[in-house]
Amino acid sequence: KKVFMDGYFIESVSQEIFETAVSLLLPNLKVRSLKTDDNCAIHVRGGDFLDLNWSIKDPRNYYHSAIIELISKKPDLKFTIVTDDIEYAREILPVSAVSFTFTKGDLFSDFSMLVNSKYAVISNSTFAFWARAFASLATDESETIAPTFWRPEVRRELLLPNEKL
Repeated sequence: KKVFMDGYFIESVSQEIFETAVSLLLPNLKVRSLKTDDNCAIHVRGGDFLDLNWSIKDPRNYYHSAIIELISKKPDLKFTIVTDDIEYAREILPVSAVSFTFTKGDLFSDFSMLVNSKYAVISNSTFAFWARAFASLATDESETIAPTFWRPEVRRELLLPNEKL
């Protein structure tokens, strides 16, 4: 059975409802294993978010700060970019800080990469947020850096269990 969820509802549910939904869905998830301890998945949402003006405020600084923080703790960390907009990702990511590889996967592969990476820096996308919610509940070893706002002027109320605040 397939379950399809529209992410926009995420602004209107409580933390308790969100955590209940994740715990009900988690046993059915087929992509959990958390095998990539030396990898950090970085999710960059471009595409329609740029047209809607929903992108992260000051994305270069957000990603740069997150990458520097992670490298200071784990210098040998590898970075994989998961994105729907490679051109935008290349434009905003701090290319001089580290080297990146880009996924060439479909939605399932990209979601799986986000779930299975021990470390992640996510955009304000519900796609990435759900993936990291599953990763966080599958193991308490994961670490996620997430933006404060869903959209400009809309502060994110839901927290991930292993989110780095």
